[in-house]
Amino acid sequence: MESNISSELVQPVISKKQLKKLKREEHWVKNQDSIKEKWKLKKKLQKVNRKNKKKDTAKDTNIDFKSLQNGVLNKKALKLSRIEEFKLKLENSKQQIIIDCDFNSYMQNKEVQSLCGQIVRCHSVNKSLTIPFHIFLYNVSAMLHDQLMKAGLEFWQGVTCILKDDKQIDFDMFLAQYKIQKEKIIYLTGDSSNEICNITEDQILVIGGIVDRNRHKGLTLTKADELGLNHARLPIGDYINLKVSKILATNHVFEIIGFYQENKYKTEDVWKESFLSIIPKRKFNNTIETNKISLSDEEDEILLLSNTNT
Repeated sequence: MESNISSELVQPVISKKQLKKLKREEHWVKNQDSIKEKWKLKKKLQKVNRKNKKKDTAKDTNIDFKSLQNGVLNKKALKLSRIEEFKLKLENSKQQIIIDCDFNSYMQNKEVQSLCGQIVRCHSVNKSLTIPFHIFLYNVSAMLHDQLMKAGLEFWQGVTCILKDDKQIDFDMFLAQYKIQKEKIIYLTGDSSNEICNITEDQILVIGGIVDRNRHKGLTLTKADELGLNHARLPIGDYINLKVSKILATNHVFEIIGFYQENKYKTEDVWKESFLSIIPKRKFNNTIETNKISLSDEEDEILLLSNTNT
């Protein structure tokens, strides 16, 4: 009898608050994966709503917390809304840019893959621009085309791919087909003696799509002369000192141009800001000389490797 009484006294008494806490912990252990997923979805929704500041955009997308059904966000609807928004931007844009890919014979297989990555980056940056470019990939080799198809080329909006057959496609025929005025074209090449000071919306820029570890000199300048095109270099030397060369990767040139077009009416020193924001910070050696910033070309050759320029 005494033993029974003592055992009853020893048993801990659980309060209602502790009992609720234990139930919550048990619920968390059983359902933590689904709870975490809902948190992630809620954060994604908040991010989407922040982007949709305009009422019209918010109405078109029609995304709210109700679209969370069984913990799954309607990603398809969100993706379609972004595609439609980008299409609208393209329809209102007159900006055109050509990436000249007619340098396959100068590149190794790994360099072709690297060029593919740079073009993918150009497309990604283009989608983020307020006024995107209509991008033409000129004389794309079969190898490069295969790489781009694996990256989703067939679904890219605003990108026109002109394949290179056994015979090189005539450049003038290409211009005529897409109604591009030759006199408005400027081929960007770091080997040019001309310097571009301003970029207007009606100008059509050509970027040399080549990755050759700087083995071949002056290819883009020679190509511009052969095609009878005006050529120029970006004014990097006015703002930045490079120890070796001013040759940039294709995507860096594209990003600089995009940054310039987006900010030319917002800041006076847009060229300097574009160079400093696009060129990787690890290139800087923190040496300031006559208001110019010196960069080193010795590190990370992959990022400053094409005969596209500057």
